[in-house]
Amino acid sequence: MLLYRRGTEIRGYVNNCPHFGLPLNARANEFLLYGEGLIMCAHHSAVFRLVDGQCVAGLTSGERLEPVPVRLVGTEIFLADA
Repeated sequence: MLLYRRGTEIRGYVNNCPHFGLPLNARANEFLLYGEGLIMCAHHSAVFRLVDGQCVAGLTSGERLEPVPVRLVGTEIFLADA
């Protein structure tokens, strides 16, 4: 799972590239950030917006990361009911 937080807004995604079916990161706990709010797949360089999971560049352009519903309660993050 991948979490993105901007202020009090939090997003969760399955850590899986929709094109290759591999994790977005090549090394444990190391992700390639590509500018503000963008993450790059370490395997084939597709770029995704973390605010909505949309692919904005690369082979999977038009696809998106699979969302995981989460909620922020105080300083803790929980899985939310879908």
